[in-house]
Amino acid sequence: MSEKIAELNDGFNDISLTKLKFLSIRRFSKKTNKTTKLINNKDSSSYIKGQNRDFGFELLEPVYIHKISISSEGYSSYKSVTFSGETIGNKKFEKKQLINSDGSFDIVINNVIKSFEFKPDKDYKSSPLIKSIEVTGLSLVEFNIAIGEIADIDGYHAAASEKLAGITADYTNKQMGLETVDSELQSLQKEKSELENSVEELYNLIEKSDEDLSEVERNIASIKTEELAVRNRITSYEQNLDKSKNELNELNITIIKNKKTLNSLENDINLFPTDIRGFVEQGASNIQRYLLLSFLPIAALFYVTWYLFDNAAFFSEIYTNLNLSQMFSLLISRLPFVLVSVAIISACYKITSIFVSEIMNINNQRLTLSKISIIAKDVHDSSTFDLNLSESQRYEFRTKLKMDLLKSHLKGDIADDYSYVGSPILQDSLERDVEVSK
Repeated sequence: MSEKIAELNDGFNDISLTKLKFLSIRRFSKKTNKTTKLINNKDSSSYIKGQNRDFGFELLEPVYIHKISISSEGYSSYKSVTFSGETIGNKKFEKKQLINSDGSFDIVINNVIKSFEFKPDKDYKSSPLIKSIEVTGLSLVEFNIAIGEIADIDGYHAAASEKLAGITADYTNKQMGLETVDSELQSLQKEKSELENSVEELYNLIEKSDEDLSEVERNIASIKTEELAVRNRITSYEQNLDKSKNELNELNITIIKNKKTLNSLENDINLFPTDIRGFVEQGASNIQRYLLLSFLPIAALFYVTWYLFDNAAFFSEIYTNLNLSQMFSLLISRLPFVLVSVAIISACYKITSIFVSEIMNINNQRLTLSKISIIAKDVHDSSTFDLNLSESQRYEFRTKLKMDLLKSHLKGDIADDYSYVGSPILQDSLERDVEVSK
């Protein structure tokens, strides 16, 4: 049957049909017109504006036109073009065609015509261009040949129908045998499907086993990783422990040193109140403040002095050019300025001397306080040396000595008739020491 069908196909292939083709510009009149140059145009310089007017084309002789295609750009998606033309029988026709998605216009004619024209819609949003026009068809000679070829096809179609009827009967007989083969094939396919299901189950089992094995391997790797992390932490803990031990030893040494320092400080504590340091710091702050305040009068003093000496030099220059009366008038005119300068210099000197005296007074007080501190420490250490006194007694002695010295200091300096008298507790302790020694 396939051989007969191939024979029919060969018969159809032996028929040579005339094919449609693009008409050349040579078949049109007025070839030099810009509109006519659009036929099969490939040159962008030949594009023309898509104006709302008739673009006419006239053929040298009537031809069969199957389709006319206009290539354009810039038209909106809802624009259309109106085609019109004249057939070989002098009949007019007109068709309207919307634009395609690619920006072209296609209209099917299927008629023998002598001329045609088209008129695109007006587009206010842009400036469209008409790029080229392609006319598909045949000349009249080619059109007559194509009609004859179509007649030959009709004759061959009748013969082919008879052969096809025989082929159909043969196909029906073979189809019945094929149904039997199909039933056997279905049975075999069923067995094949069952075998494939069994194989698939085996594959699933193997895949599941592989997944279980992979899971076990991942668990082993995770356990090894955790073991390594634990070992690293243990090593880190051991290192930190050694470091902590070393730091503890250093801290113990530091604590011992600090205890010694603390004992030394406890021996010196309460000799003078800690406010003495605040007094010293306040004195240093007052000295800085007085220095800043004295800067302005000192600067004024230096400026006035420099100004006077500078103008005195100028006066010495004009001295040779003046007579005695002029010189006397000049001195009288300068007398107020001299008095003001003297007053400024005196005021600046007075203010500066006050600040300097205050600075010296503060410094003397700091020195006096330092002397008292040295004397208090020496007297305390000497008076309590090798005496069996408690801490409360030592504190009481230190307080008594401290208050006496500060009272004398507040009077201006240590009084000439000052003498240290111990408290009754100290006197009793001294008397007991004397009696024990006897």
